[in-house]
Amino acid sequence: MTAAVEVPAVKSGSEHCELLKSYAARLLGNARAHYAMSAKLERQETRLTVTLIFFSVLTASLSTANWMTKDGTMSITVSVFSILTVALAAVQYALKQGEKSGLHKITGSQYAGIRREIEFLILEYEKTSNIKMEDVRMIFDRINIISNFAPTVDQKEWNCHNDIARLRKDVESKQ
Repeated sequence: MTAAVEVPAVKSGSEHCELLKSYAARLLGNARAHYAMSAKLERQETRLTVTLIFFSVLTASLSTANWMTKDGTMSITVSVFSILTVALAAVQYALKQGEKSGLHKITGSQYAGIRREIEFLILEYEKTSNIKMEDVRMIFDRINIISNFAPTVDQKEWNCHNDIARLRKDVESKQ
């Protein structure tokens, strides 16, 4: 679990706006990391599925191709491929890559949604010079809820997508 995000004590609306901009950048990185992790898990699932299909077809074709020994027992080759097919099916079931991928997509979209809300608040502040503390607190509460239930992301993916300085430039260039 991640630590709860609290609304820091700041004195002015402009400080809240700067805080929200930094969180928009963080959320952009979080969303990107979860989408990248989802894509990685989908690729792994596809590779495993293709391999499983290959071994299933190979086993079926070997078993129907009259691969019997002289004494009428099944060839050791067919037995080995049968065992490999069952083992791969068990691995695929145990890993549940498809389910994990879906959770990462959902989490990424939730982070992206909060980021859009933050961008809306920033635009509203730039028009009116006023930020409602209830809105800021609500955003931080939603970030906490999502963070507590978010699936984990590989450190490599996280580091790749959470360069805050680069993310801050991306967020500011879109405004």
